[in-house]
Amino acid sequence: MVNERQKQMLCEEIENNAKYPRLKEVKQFFKDIRKEQAEIQELKNLIQEKELELMPRAIRYDGVKVQVSPDDTTSRICAVISDLEMELGRQILILARHQIVAENKIKKLDDPNERRVMR
Repeated sequence: MVNERQKQMLCEEIENNAKYPRLKEVKQFFKDIRKEQAEIQELKNLIQEKELELMPRAIRYDGVKVQVSPDDTTSRICAVISDLEMELGRQILILARHQIVAENKIKKLDDPNERRVMR
């Protein structure tokens, strides 16, 4: 059974959501933007790791000839890096669009203090 305190808290929550529906929407949008920023950073880190794989590895010297690994994966790694960079560019473009939308949502907030905090 619901006690009086729980009823009061529920009523306050409903009132706040009714009073500031845009604020909740803006906060959720910002959480989504932060998630996209984290994904972009992960892509950058992955690209950096793949670029490090292109660095020369152990080289064996057999007499006059220099031998490297017979399994040359340079072209495969370059293709992966290229794909990741294309995905990174696409993610950055999406993030830029979402930041513009976020700024427009902030402008629609009723409370000037909330607008200032959200910026």
